[in-house]
Amino acid sequence: MSHRWDCPSDYEARRQGERDYESRGYRSYSTPYDDQCDEAAAAYNRGQRSAEYQAEQDAEERAAHRRSEERQREEQEAYYRAQQEEEYWREVQARHDAELQAQHDAAMAEAYAELEAEGELNPPSPEF
Repeated sequence: MSHRWDCPSDYEARRQGERDYESRGYRSYSTPYDDQCDEAAAAYNRGQRSAEYQAEQDAEERAAHRRSEERQREEQEAYYRAQQEEEYWREVQARHDAELQAQHDAAMAEAYAELEAEGELNPPSPEF
């Protein structure tokens, strides 16, 4: 069928379908061109399908972006928690090491005092 002079062009009908989908947010089953022009009605439907597909793509991209941001936020939180835990265990280890050193020093001082009290400490001989 040839294009009628009173029908919109394919481009115009397609753009009208895109605009209608974008304003409504859903595809309609009828077109403003159903009674006038089959070609324009088909172009209008193509425009609505195109806008619907683009809206789905945009929604998927936004969802992927949100998932990516959430994953990045979770990774940052996990890293921060790991750093905090590492710092905590370093402090625990340092306190433990200090306690062990203090116990060792006290034991050595006590042993030295006992040996000194018993007279078992010999001054170094000048020969050596």
